[in-house]
Amino acid sequence: MNICRDANTGSEGYCLPFEGRVGLGVWGVYNDEVEETLNRITRVFAPAVDKVLRDNGGSESRELSPGPFR
Repeated sequence: MNICRDANTGSEGYCLPFEGRVGLGVWGVYNDEVEETLNRITRVFAPAVDKVLRDNGGSESRELSPGPFR
């Protein structure tokens, strides 16, 4: 789960990570390759992104207002 938290207001946004084209765990496809990719995201990618964001004061973002579904 990716979580984006506004340090000023505490508001949060969430999205699921994309674990690659070897499988789509989010859609119920789960195999050894998906598991390894998710483990790599947990061990390597997520900590690296967290560190970069922390070391650089976070990431500026803004709320997107919901529009009508088409």
